[in-house]
Amino acid sequence: ANEWLFNAYKACPLADADVRWTARNDNGVWTVSLTTDRPAFFTWVNATGIPGEFSDNSFTLYPDRPVTLTFTPKKPDARFADFKAALSVFHLRRTYRYATVIYCSAVNEEIKTRSANLGDAERIHALIRELSDALVPRAMGNVVENIDRFLVAERDGELVGCAAYQIWPEIGDPLKASVEIQSVAVRAPYRRCGIGRLLVQAMIDRVRAFAPAEVIVLTLTPAFFASLGFYEIAKTHIMHKLYSGCINCTKHADPFTCPEKAMLLPLKDSVNE
Repeated sequence: ANEWLFNAYKACPLADADVRWTARNDNGVWTVSLTTDRPAFFTWVNATGIPGEFSDNSFTLYPDRPVTLTFTPKKPDARFADFKAALSVFHLRRTYRYATVIYCSAVNEEIKTRSANLGDAERIHALIRELSDALVPRAMGNVVENIDRFLVAERDGELVGCAAYQIWPEIGDPLKASVEIQSVAVRAPYRRCGIGRLLVQAMIDRVRAFAPAEVIVLTLTPAFFASLGFYEIAKTHIMHKLYSGCINCTKHADPFTCPEKAMLLPLKDSVNE
């Protein structure tokens, strides 16, 4: 079958397929069988250092449609064990991953996080607006008023990410105040390079100095925050946040029908008990 991609290959949001393979030697016939959980475009198999030919290469692998290739070695003394050890399987989406690793390694060496200043306000405001589908909008005045609560990530003078915090007090018990991490944003060319993680970890380190009981977030990316130690909680746990913050949200009439997940990271070790 022929496939047509309606964009440049690496601009296509392809799923990262989990391609698995097994190699067999059936009476001198060497075969490699491949399966996948998602479509894997331009799949090809290498046997590095083992001269020979596969019966096919560069094909699309589909779920529930396994492919078996035969390999004909060119040297009569070739060993199957060496062939099996030399096997590697690639596909279009996997090349993205390697390119991303190389790109991100270079980027991360140049990223610096720092406290925001008033000169950053316009760029922070513009960045949050870029992500209006995922973040609660903030007026320019709000960014300026809270500039001391922002951290930014910078590369060669370019602001590439930001994050902020907000303190929500617990009436009658200051030690049970919550700190919310807000407005975590990274510019599109720099996403999936660990900059969001860097900002959130830096923000957690910063707010530990206040000795809060917990850090909370409302997020559309729960898996990201779970990887940082947060776990999902009922929104009723943060009613003070809902009444004080969500009441001004223009996206949803009811915070309990809002798709954002409430998540919490306990910081008991930072509380003076």
